[in-house]
Amino acid sequence: LKSTAGNSGAKIIAYCLMPNHFHTAIKVGNIPLSQIMQRILTSHAVSFNLRHDRTGHLFQARYKSVLCTNDEYLTVLIRYIHSNPVRANLVGRIDAWRWSSYREYDQIGRNGLVEISEDLPPLDVPAMTDFEPWPKNEGCSKKLIRSDSTNRPNLNDIGNSVSDGIPIALLRSSSRRRQITCIKRRFVQKSVRYGYTLTEISGWLGITVNASKHYLLANNCKPASLTPPL
Repeated sequence: LKSTAGNSGAKIIAYCLMPNHFHTAIKVGNIPLSQIMQRILTSHAVSFNLRHDRTGHLFQARYKSVLCTNDEYLTVLIRYIHSNPVRANLVGRIDAWRWSSYREYDQIGRNGLVEISEDLPPLDVPAMTDFEPWPKNEGCSKKLIRSDSTNRPNLNDIGNSVSDGIPIALLRSSSRRRQITCIKRRFVQKSVRYGYTLTEISGWLGITVNASKHYLLANNCKPASLTPPL
């Protein structure tokens, strides 16, 4: 990937190697995608066959491709790519899979292979279960990406929707009650799905970006019988 991208003027946005296939998001330059994929598949097949003393094709079918025309779709597509090992029950968490670009986005193991855009929303949230990576038409994909920023609810509305009767002031407080932390986690994840950045979310909650990220990655928890304080 790195060699082909460098020689063809392409940029690797995301990738994930699976046991029998791989996914990648590529921004092409002057060299068309068909030639880039031919170079990647041929060089990898030759290298693999030499190492394992075999001959013949390595991949059965022709690759599938879809043109990505907006940042919203790209964001969910990258999440989808990184979530493949979890959906296949190979690992329990996205960051446990070594062979994807998620570790580079999370700065666990930067190797300079992917072109990371700082403008994209947080990618820690797993892709929506109903996301269709091969949309049949433009309307199909628009239904599955995050909400348009002009129509999304504000953070106060999101807070009220997950608060279960708890006052917003308490949600934005430094309370460490389990019920409150569970609600904060739901608030952070829901806000991210609406396209808010962790910086925006952290500012509303009055916490650090790292704290918001902790809520984003925490295991699911269901608050038990919440009772608003007097």
